[in-house]
Amino acid sequence: MPNVQDIQTVQTPEMAAWVQTIVAPMIQEQMEATRQAIRKDELGRLERTISEAQKRTDSRLDRLEAVVVELAEAQKRTEARVEELAEAQKRTEEQVAKLAATQLGMLERLYSLDHRVGLISNVLGIEAEGEAEEILAYTLEQKGCRLLEAPYALAVDGEVDVVTRVETPDGEQVYVLVDVKARARLKELRRWSSRLNDPDFQQQLAVAGVTKPFLPYFFGLRVYQVVDDEARRLGIGVLDPNGERVTPALLA
Repeated sequence: MPNVQDIQTVQTPEMAAWVQTIVAPMIQEQMEATRQAIRKDELGRLERTISEAQKRTDSRLDRLEAVVVELAEAQKRTEARVEELAEAQKRTEEQVAKLAATQLGMLERLYSLDHRVGLISNVLGIEAEGEAEEILAYTLEQKGCRLLEAPYALAVDGEVDVVTRVETPDGEQVYVLVDVKARARLKELRRWSSRLNDPDFQQQLAVAGVTKPFLPYFFGLRVYQVVDDEARRLGIGVLDPNGERVTPALLA
């Protein structure tokens, strides 16, 4: 479309006046309409762009709200679980406290029982030693031995339960040593034999005035049969409340 300036270069004065009066305003109006249409079109595109962006934003917000709701529910479940764990912990601590109290009670009862067992053992030990002294004196008299001193206990490497000095029918003086048990077991017999043959133990006896030869005995209120056979092999005499079961050999 020719512009106003191009028209003016070829127009007559009358045409120029006509152009200025009628054509120019029409051209300006058309140009303004074009500019408005362009602006409207751009505005529409802008509005559509903003609308699409708003829709996307709304969609994201909806998803975000859904996530927030899920997180809130998860938080509630977590808090509920924490409360359950706290209750469980409390119950566990109460049970542990009860168990500790029960254990303490059991330990106290065991201590009391050990004390009673110890007292019973002491009573049995004293009874067994008294019985051993009587049976030993009777046995030695039957063998023709003469007691030169009253039986006694000697604290040497623990304790020798019964010690006494006797004179044999041949006129020889020997020391009789007796290990006393309520129940005479094989392992205790072997332990007694080991002590009797230990040079350190013999030295301690000598320091206490008890010297060889020894006449060793093993006494029990109850003696197991297997003890007799082993005692014969070891040369140790065996006594029970009925008397001598195994004759000892002299330990020189």
